[in-house]
Amino acid sequence: MRPSPKWCYAGAMPTRVRDRSREMFRERLAEALSEVFVARGFDDVTVAEAARAVGISRATFFRYFSSKEDAALASVEGSNFDFGAVLADLDLRPDDSCWSLLQRTFRHSLAGVGGATSSQLDQLRMIHATPSLRARLSFRRLQLEPSLTAALVGHGVPADRAHTAAMAGLAALEVAWERWALHESPSLARALDEAFADLTAADKPISAG
Repeated sequence: MRPSPKWCYAGAMPTRVRDRSREMFRERLAEALSEVFVARGFDDVTVAEAARAVGISRATFFRYFSSKEDAALASVEGSNFDFGAVLADLDLRPDDSCWSLLQRTFRHSLAGVGGATSSQLDQLRMIHATPSLRARLSFRRLQLEPSLTAALVGHGVPADRAHTAAMAGLAALEVAWERWALHESPSLARALDEAFADLTAADKPISAG
């Protein structure tokens, strides 16, 4: 006998709850592991040592993370910002350029990030100081390019120009994160404004300063 729709629906709920519980545990585990990496040095601690420090087995570690790099970046990438969707929903202003659209997109998406704790800033500094982590994070951010390009095209930007702008915008975002993490800017929002101001100023003749 085929289960009734009622029972099908009721049976799906525990699965979603379990998935959310697993996700929440993974996020907490990533935070704890990142604190170990920051305290001991990412390259100086093994998976087994990090797992033991947070009270789990090596097998449990690999149940949630594919590698040390995956664990270190999970606390930073735990919130998946859908930049493309935000950009697509923006109202186009008469004076908007690709730069202003991307800047508004990142500012809106990251509005709640400015209150990062000192521990989270330590994690960002560790990532920027570790070549393997920095390269992997940059690669993952580049995977956001197609959705940004599509959203710019949706606003009427030619495809080739949209692709170039999306790539440059993501580079500006990375510069902003770095300046903020290294205390070169008081907030992520300020760092974003500075990075995009530099991008806009790059169009000026070099002799103009």
